[in-house]
Order: sequence, then C-alpha cells, then structure tokens
Amino acid sequence: MKTSTTTTQVAVLVSYQIDSHSYCCGLFMQNANGLLLLLLLCRCFLRFLACTVASLCDSYVKALVHLKQPARGIVPMTAALRKMRKDEQTLTPQHGFLLQLCLLAKCYSAALPFVEKPIYDVDPKASGLTATHFLLYCYYG
Repeated sequence: MKTSTTTTQVAVLVSYQIDSHSYCCGLFMQNANGLLLLLLLCRCFLRFLACTVASLCDSYVKALVHLKQPARGIVPMTAALRKMRKDEQTLTPQHGFLLQLCLLAKCYSAALPFVEKPIYDVDPKASGLTATHFLLYCYYG
C-alpha cells in the first residue's frame, strides 16, 4: 500500500513539474517582446551587458525548441545578432543560436547571409562569447 501511494505521489509531482515548465515556457514566450525591447537599446549599453544578452537569447532558444516553434525566434535572433556584433566579421553567441533555429525551422535561407560571410574576429569580452557558443556555431554552421 505504501509503495503505490509513493508511486502516485511521484507521478503527480512529475506531472506538476512538466505542466509548470510548459507554463513557464508559455510565459516566457508571451514576454518575448522583452527581447525585442532590449534590442532597441543602444549598442554600447548592450555590449556592456553582453553575457546577460547571451543568456537571455539562450533561454529564448531553449523555450522555442521546447515548444517546437523555432521559426518564431528567427527574426528576433537576427535582430539580436546584428545589434551585438561590431562588424560583419565578428562572431557572437547569437550566431549559433540563429543557425540552430534556422535548421530546426527548416528556414535555411534566413541563415545563409550569416554563413556565407567569413568570420575573422572573435572578441569574447565584447560579445560574451564562450567556448560553448563557438562550438555551437561550428556545429550548426
């Protein structure tokens, strides 16, 4: 009797966690316009918060992938990428995120302009780029 009660409690707890995660992803998606609002800030201020912007973009991509709606993030991620790079030859964390979304959404043409141009500059301090972001770019690009 005690085992079945514990199993039932665990099943309810797991169900609650899945529902709450879906709810949190839904709230994040409803407030995703915050990402667009953040992108309206000036470039200098955004580069000062580069790690925070990269973390926000990472959470945004994870939520979109979880909800199986990667196409919704292509336009905001493109805007974030353009805002965060200092020139067209600089690699940012948003490169890997954008390529991931484009591949999952099967929207290859959106990624093409960023894959065709060579990357010559990597500035981790200015863009918040980490080894993980670089490897994501290599993997998806």
